[in-house]
Amino acid sequence: MDTDEAKEYIKANPDVYFRTFGIAKDGGYICPLCQNGTGKDGTGIKEIPTKKGVYKCFKCDFSGDIFSFIAKENNLDIKSDFPKVMDIACKIYGIIVENNNFKKKEYNMKYSMKRSIDKKDNKLSEPASATAETDYSDFFKEAAKHIHETEYLTKRGISEETQNKFNIGYCKEWKHPEKPKMMPSERIIIPTSKHSYMARAINEDKEQYK
Repeated sequence: MDTDEAKEYIKANPDVYFRTFGIAKDGGYICPLCQNGTGKDGTGIKEIPTKKGVYKCFKCDFSGDIFSFIAKENNLDIKSDFPKVMDIACKIYGIIVENNNFKKKEYNMKYSMKRSIDKKDNKLSEPASATAETDYSDFFKEAAKHIHETEYLTKRGISEETQNKFNIGYCKEWKHPEKPKMMPSERIIIPTSKHSYMARAINEDKEQYK
């Protein structure tokens, strides 16, 4: 895949970037620029209803898409410095764009954990996967067959085309591969390689695992 497809993937998954700063009490994100959302009122930044993919902080009055926030956070110009902005975004998402080919490597969890703010109900989890040699290809195929059983992603503006493009699936009773005794839960399955994936809980009070 090319750079444009990498952009599409990043825009379709804003949680990966914004959740590294934490979730505000009102359900919005904590602002990466002024930390709005950590105060007593718990008001964070949110997506503008009339502008898909555009977020606004009413404290520092900054608004823009995910790339605009990354640029501002790193003191870069969104237009003239966009290659640098894209490079930073790819590092956050664990994406490699090379020779016009796109591949995802293991998500840079160390980078994410360094920037994260622990919240009681929104604490980022440490990487949780089986051995590096485990091939989840068959699991991904089976999960993809069931993606139509949930509207979780479509209600959040992620098209069926994007879901199919990134082989996103759904598992009604997912269990952590190294925690067989844990209670099963509904998860969106996002492959990051044939040996790893992100299991995103549909219920927001569940931890996210990779």
